[in-house]
Amino acid sequence: MTEVLKPEICKKEGIEIVKRPGGGAAVYHDKELTYAFVCRLADIPEPPAAVWRELFVSFLDKLGIKADAMGKSGTGGAEACFAWAAEDEPTVNGKKFVGSARRRSRTAFLQHGSILLESQPEVLGRLLRRPEPDNSTGLCDILPGLNLEKISDEFVRAVAVTLGLDFQKGEYVEEEIRLEKGRGYGRL
Repeated sequence: MTEVLKPEICKKEGIEIVKRPGGGAAVYHDKELTYAFVCRLADIPEPPAAVWRELFVSFLDKLGIKADAMGKSGTGGAEACFAWAAEDEPTVNGKKFVGSARRRSRTAFLQHGSILLESQPEVLGRLLRRPEPDNSTGLCDILPGLNLEKISDEFVRAVAVTLGLDFQKGEYVEEEIRLEKGRGYGRL
């Protein structure tokens, strides 16, 4: 990661650097919804990219946002996640709102990503060794009345409907509650 990021600036600003197990380009985790979906392949076959795209388009539709017709934007291989959109990442007005990555083992798969609430191109641009043009938008930038709870609920619903699942709400454990306190978009 030090070949992509400026670790001295990250340290000075108190920004931790982590490498996601599914890979992907650099993401600054703030003012966004991080999601992870893990499943045994024996229970659910790994959904292809087209199914994830359909899921994100349906999710946007439920929020009242129209996704662009199709396709990739920018060029692949960028160091910043939101510099370009992959085939499973729909855009809105040519801008990317979700960054996702996946990993598969012999027995399970992981789909994880970041759904932007607000675009923050200046932050990541300052942390990258080779800053790139930002191509992001946040869902709250598009529809200012949206909040984390609505976005989260509609995303979970889109995952359940698209993949034919029945999620049951659970309770937060004490450690999750402790970690969530003090964050600007908390829903607890």
